[in-house]
Amino acid sequence: MSATKTVVVTGASGALGQRTSRDLAAHGHRVVGICLNPDGRQDIHTADLSVAVESWMRLFANADVVIHLAGNPIPRIDWQSAQGNVAITRNVLEASRRYGVKRVVYASSNWVMAGHRFSSGAITPDMPVHPLTPYGLAKYIGEEIGRSFAMAGFFEFVALRIGYLPADGRSGPHLFYGAWGQQMWLAPDDFCDAIRQAALVPLVERFSVVNLMSDNEGSRWSLAATKERLAFVSTRGVAPQIRLIHRVKANVAHLTYAVGGWLCRFWIRHRW
Repeated sequence: MSATKTVVVTGASGALGQRTSRDLAAHGHRVVGICLNPDGRQDIHTADLSVAVESWMRLFANADVVIHLAGNPIPRIDWQSAQGNVAITRNVLEASRRYGVKRVVYASSNWVMAGHRFSSGAITPDMPVHPLTPYGLAKYIGEEIGRSFAMAGFFEFVALRIGYLPADGRSGPHLFYGAWGQQMWLAPDDFCDAIRQAALVPLVERFSVVNLMSDNEGSRWSLAATKERLAFVSTRGVAPQIRLIHRVKANVAHLTYAVGGWLCRFWIRHRW
């Protein structure tokens, strides 16, 4: 086991935060949980991270690693909520800088690359980003804020473009987006293993962005960089279960996206 670390987990009362906190504690690490704490749990510090105040920032003192999971997790949030997510990330990174944290692990999202759904070929973390929603754009902005801090020498920064980890942890035809959703499925154990690797393994570069899905059959999401940079290998991938209705919806969505893109380009060319 790695030497004991002090790890700050933001969003500690959320589904991902609880999984992360339990796993790190089980591996012998000291966890400091922070979030809005709507249930008033005694083991979690209550704080509004969208407001930069010393009362919660000082909780980062003596931390080795920050795992930043806080923020509105709903992919269909509006611009105002997305702006709130950016503010939370900015404040968490500033607290990390102020108190000398060595590494920040950031929960980014597959939504940063959502526009590549109807293209072809492997989706790699070094491709041009293609967010389609305020949520995806906010996640990308968080990555770039992290890049700025890392390149300035303040701490190492790892962004995990997390796939689809449902509340019950199961894959199957009940997931949204048909094959696309199932091919992005992330097993709970894979999530915990990858978080631990991102927090603890030696890094070659100060800034890294990697995909984080399980190794699912037919997935276009490349995990090569995840293996190379974090020494993480998924062993829990599944084969998607595709129903006829999923195929019909996927074809309709593909056609809608193509027609919409053509109309947008036509408007840009001819609006003047």
